[in-house]
Amino acid sequence: MNVRLRFTFLSLLLMSVNLGCESTSKSTGQLAAKSTAGEAAMFRNALTKAERGDALAQCQVGQYYAAGQGCEQNLVQAVVWYQKAADQGNSAAQTRLGICYDEGNGIDYNATESVKWLRKAAVNGDSEAQVYLAHALLNGSFLDNFPEAIQWLSQAAKQGNADAQGDLLTFTWIRAMEQESTNGPGWKDLRAAADKGNREAAFGVGSAYFRGYGVARNEAESLRWFLLAAEQREVRAESAVAWAFFNGCGTNKNVRQAVKWVRQAGEQGDFRAQNMMGRCYLNGTGISRNYSEAIKWFRKSAARGSDEAQTSLGLAYRDGKLVRRDYVQAYHWLDLAALQGNTNAITARNDLFRQMSPEQRASAGAVSRPRLDTYDSAFTQSAGSCTLSGYAIVANHFTGLPVTAYFEGYCHHFGIAYTNALDAEVKYSCHFDTETLRRKCLGCEVLLDLHSNATEQCFVEARNRFDVQLFRESVPHVKEIEQALHDRDATLMIGVGLGFDVHTVTVFDEGPQFFLRDPARKGFHAISGLQDIGKLLDAVLCVAKQ
Repeated sequence: MNVRLRFTFLSLLLMSVNLGCESTSKSTGQLAAKSTAGEAAMFRNALTKAERGDALAQCQVGQYYAAGQGCEQNLVQAVVWYQKAADQGNSAAQTRLGICYDEGNGIDYNATESVKWLRKAAVNGDSEAQVYLAHALLNGSFLDNFPEAIQWLSQAAKQGNADAQGDLLTFTWIRAMEQESTNGPGWKDLRAAADKGNREAAFGVGSAYFRGYGVARNEAESLRWFLLAAEQREVRAESAVAWAFFNGCGTNKNVRQAVKWVRQAGEQGDFRAQNMMGRCYLNGTGISRNYSEAIKWFRKSAARGSDEAQTSLGLAYRDGKLVRRDYVQAYHWLDLAALQGNTNAITARNDLFRQMSPEQRASAGAVSRPRLDTYDSAFTQSAGSCTLSGYAIVANHFTGLPVTAYFEGYCHHFGIAYTNALDAEVKYSCHFDTETLRRKCLGCEVLLDLHSNATEQCFVEARNRFDVQLFRESVPHVKEIEQALHDRDATLMIGVGLGFDVHTVTVFDEGPQFFLRDPARKGFHAISGLQDIGKLLDAVLCVAKQ
């Protein structure tokens, strides 16, 4: 798998205006419609069968409760009946239950439970679950699995799932463009599907015009395609439309229209939209100011991992203006945001830690994390550059030199012309695969050679500060490596297998736990051990010189 292609595709599929997943049917949280006498009779009939243990009827009862057809809408009861049917192996119920967990409808949001039930349904061949699962994998907690996601999309597409077909057309177009065939069948097929009303294809076309990717950048044209997708409840498109109206991108500013679309996206589980709804209620933007509603939306977004919403909640609990002051809750939310690299949260958390009593610190599980502050938490790779990014994050910890210095150092060493640090990163990623193949070695071995022998100042500084030890196979040495991370000033670079792809991350020890730093994302992720990461491959242990 072309790594550059993988990240290019992700940048479009999971656009910066949204990182959510969407249902291939109407949201389970839709407004209840008035029930007819016939629908009421159908509900009672299904309920009778469901109470006798009929799994299909149990799923139907859940759907009736979710839609408010034949009964009063009750999302909690919908989840109860979906659960009963899902436990008996009903694929449709497993899908609906997974979506409920994902959207927080009738039950608290829970990504783990959502993926568990979606995977069960996907394995049983449910195409909607396969699409949902693919998007969940691409938006995983700290490592996405692009190859597996594509496999699930392919299976759903073969069953005629239009959303999966639209996503795969976007992928095909990008692949053609990477091969410098911008006018080839990839783009033509994507446009044809979008013209026929495929919402995912329309979103892909809108993304192309928004970013100027393969076509001339055109904000108005981008908005036109986003609207076509948003009107079919494509959640990423809803967020994109809201962003356009908020910022006057391709249209005149219209805050009320923006709030309409951002609410719809938030109701479908988009955490960025949920955070924006919280901001709108907090500031009275396009809607009446309502602090309780602001906190409600911040909670939804924070639970889904928004560092901005987590920071807002933490500050609210610290200041006691929107909610009752609670330093324990404040620390909890600020710490979560800080671990994601939110600089405002890092400052606020550290200040709060000094203000807390020993009892409050103990209750919050608050501990000083001095090592965490010595790692760059904000850098994210802009191309398929995870191997050098991982090394550079380690070197930054030991030397204090910026991460970007190592991309420039690499290019200088190999005589590659570049205009700035970002260009150096892109040029590195293009050169690195070729260099690895030429040497017939592991990717990390190229960097270890630079670490030991390169004359560029960044590499000289690095080898003066830390030593490296290569493990061609890390699995047999997991306990040894973990012990070294505990006992010494050490950081680990480790390759993780993602289908046919390999991704490099860094791991270090901080007190009683390990933290993982994925260069594809900001911030840190607490793990109990290396086994939490996935399929472990080669590794490089970097240890401070005595």
